Amino acid sequence: MKTIFFLPMVLIGFLVLGQNADSVKANPSTYLSDLKKELQIAWPKNNTINMVFHGHSVPAGYFKTPQVNTLSAYLALALKKIKALYPYAVVNVIVTAIGGENSVSGVSRFDDDVLVHQPDVLFPIKVLTMPIWTMN
Repeated sequence: MKTIFFLPMVLIGFLVLGQNADSVKANPSTYLSDLKKELQIAWPKNNTINMVFHGHSVPAGYFKTPQVNTLSAYLALALKKIKALYPYAVVNVIVTAIGGENSVSGVSRFDDDVLVHQPDVLFPIKVLTMPIWTMN
């Protein structure tokens, strides 16, 4: 079974659910340690790591429309940094972002558009901007 790592929105998720912010501080020596070990494995024993960026226009590369600047978006910057740190890693960067999308539609297509990729790492960008009580 895959473990999905939720990165930027973890703290917000705990805060929305009423958890104490102090209880969610990551230990720098162990944070994402399993993933870091996996990224260090060289070929032919390495596995592909799927990173999914889900959300709205920014991860899709929209900064100044109508141009879409994918190579300056979070996904390209993250991949560049990861490859510098882990040169043996095989990383798929998958974007499920839709420009102009709201949180309701982003959440509604999560199973079909995100989980189908079996992400190892998930970057949910701006998917919890609606009141929590409207999500089922």
